[in-house]
Amino acid sequence: MSHIGSMKAFKEVLKDQAKYHQSPNVNTVHRSSLLIPVIPDHDASISFLNHFLIKRGYKNVSLKVTPYGKNGSPLPSNTYVINEPRVYSLNLSSEFNNSEVSSYQAEFFCAENLFIPFPAVMVNHSGAQGVNICHSYNRVLNDLTEFSKVSAISVKESSFEFVNNSLYSTFVVFHTGLQGITPKDNLEFELLDQSGDVVWNRSLDAMLFNSPMTSYFINLHAAFDDLPVAEHKAQYTVKVKQPEQFMFYGRLLAGIAAKENSAISANHSYYDSSASEEYFDGVQVFRTYPYSQDGSNTIVLYPISSHTSGIVRLVANHGSFPNVESTLLLEEDYNSSGKVIYLSVDQLVSLKGLDNVKTFSLLYDATDGKGAPTRLNHQLCYGSNKEGLSSSINVSLHSLDVPVYEKKIYVSWIQALNDPDYDTYTSICFSDAGNQSAFEQSDLRISYFDSTGLLLEQFIKLSPLDSVLLEGAKGLSRDKYLWITAESSDRGGFDLYTYHCHKVTGHCSGEHGF
Repeated sequence: MSHIGSMKAFKEVLKDQAKYHQSPNVNTVHRSSLLIPVIPDHDASISFLNHFLIKRGYKNVSLKVTPYGKNGSPLPSNTYVINEPRVYSLNLSSEFNNSEVSSYQAEFFCAENLFIPFPAVMVNHSGAQGVNICHSYNRVLNDLTEFSKVSAISVKESSFEFVNNSLYSTFVVFHTGLQGITPKDNLEFELLDQSGDVVWNRSLDAMLFNSPMTSYFINLHAAFDDLPVAEHKAQYTVKVKQPEQFMFYGRLLAGIAAKENSAISANHSYYDSSASEEYFDGVQVFRTYPYSQDGSNTIVLYPISSHTSGIVRLVANHGSFPNVESTLLLEEDYNSSGKVIYLSVDQLVSLKGLDNVKTFSLLYDATDGKGAPTRLNHQLCYGSNKEGLSSSINVSLHSLDVPVYEKKIYVSWIQALNDPDYDTYTSICFSDAGNQSAFEQSDLRISYFDSTGLLLEQFIKLSPLDSVLLEGAKGLSRDKYLWITAESSDRGGFDLYTYHCHKVTGHCSGEHGF
């Protein structure tokens, strides 16, 4: 048995990627799936671009959606043929219209090799106060070969904000698999202070979660009377140990909930790698992100990597091509023993008096004689200038040790909310820009899709330290969810990011692209 909170060594992931490129017909994948929880006061929906057809030319793909009742019993499923070059959006709450549903399983099937058992699907939960988005993050595994790989290392879940004050509290959504939970296993929570010491730990009885294929919304403030107060996201690191489950892979959906209403902002949790030792040969990891001039920009780095000590640097890239300049905003020592690093990019930009900031780069250099950790994970938070919940996007730093495979066309795609009650910002930049000195522009084709198909194409030039706000499809569709693709024959390494803010409440949610 493994823990749900289990991971595959990152270098094993890289080995399997290399095998895919060398022998695409070995250990092929023909089922790609995800689970979608039911969240109180929110409609559950999924949205995806038919990348199976657009990217790979696959015409024979089907989607089977099965709802599961609160007792774990499967209810009648629906099957959909996925064969058009367009966006598919399914409001599952309306489609099945059953108050007894606790979760849904979505399964894509194809005769051709899907390669990735996780589909490029966005999970959306829409409420009166906001729309939360998160890409697919948990699933029932395909076979025992896959089970043995992903369950190699048992870990706790972390890398999500802990807050408990008069307005907000942290919640998690826990999901069970095919068998439910055995009585011996509890769901365990702990809080660590800035020294890395456990200052609070509690558990929930596994018998509360004994129904298979069900989801459980757990507000920590409601579940535990003695939950410590936390006014700031950097005060504590929260970790969760999940019970053992067979043939199951998953993160938690975790984030912040408003205490007075149903507003949420959440993303998936990430591995706590602090008990493992895995490093790149190189000492530096890095990543560049778009700077939002219309809202707030924050990075929260939790001490959950393999043990490391080194230097964290934050750099602002400002100006216009070809005269983009890079200014060091912050440089500080980092030791992964306990300290949470909270970086308000906006405050640091303001202190330097910078204008026209386009991107910011986070870099880490290990100085302890070991390479940089293979998983240096953190939260990228974009928010509104109003009061409200900020988005929280789970991301990790890159390394030059990771091979880049040459392709004829490099592609990335992302969902963008298209709703008059929200301001939506979708941007693109080169993620490796902070590690590059060359200022060569690349040509990219940007395509916008809705449920009718291709809406618009535009061509942009993107330089390594620049970002471009993608707003070409404004006013062209009434669909709630649009999808945007970026393609280049020059080079890869570009990333798409999106976040949206409710115009009244200021509540935000966001995600990175595929």
